[in-house]
Amino acid sequence: MINISSRPSSERWNVQAEGAYGNYSYRDLRASVSSPLLKERFSLNLAGGYSGRDGYTDNDLTGHDLDSRAAGFGKGQLFFKVNDQWKIRWIVSGERDRDGDYALGDLGYIRANPNHVNRDFEGYTHRGVGSTTLVVDYAGATVDFSSISGGVWWKTHSLTDLDYQTAALANGGLYAIRDSTEHSIS
Repeated sequence: MINISSRPSSERWNVQAEGAYGNYSYRDLRASVSSPLLKERFSLNLAGGYSGRDGYTDNDLTGHDLDSRAAGFGKGQLFFKVNDQWKIRWIVSGERDRDGDYALGDLGYIRANPNHVNRDFEGYTHRGVGSTTLVVDYAGATVDFSSISGGVWWKTHSLTDLDYQTAALANGGLYAIRDSTEHSIS
């Protein structure tokens, strides 16, 4: 097991921000702020960001791009030093993704028109993930102890047309819907 942990700076606030912009309206913004050890006991760390882009694939039937992406994410951590032996961290994080449909279609059409499809239905995939973790550390004279407890919750909802045609097939052109909610606690 590899354990990488950060310790709060005891002297100053730290603020960082960065951004990028590129092809297909790609944009990525990220920022974080972390406090010094306040009153020799507390610290706070916050980070978050947004990333998105237009789709690479055009749907010639509707004129829309098909496979765009957008995601927001964040993380917060509270640190509390009870005394020289006991330290507690509570970490909360989350992510929300909104993605366009898969850029799948008739292979002959795509070979003749790269980055283009001809579809009568445009689906999506939406995801949400949240987690929380509580870390309790004890450093004794002869024994060190760490307890890590956490949970992860996520939900995914996808909607797409699996025949990737402009006309409904004999099965009625049924749409595939997958909706899942999961929880995991350790």
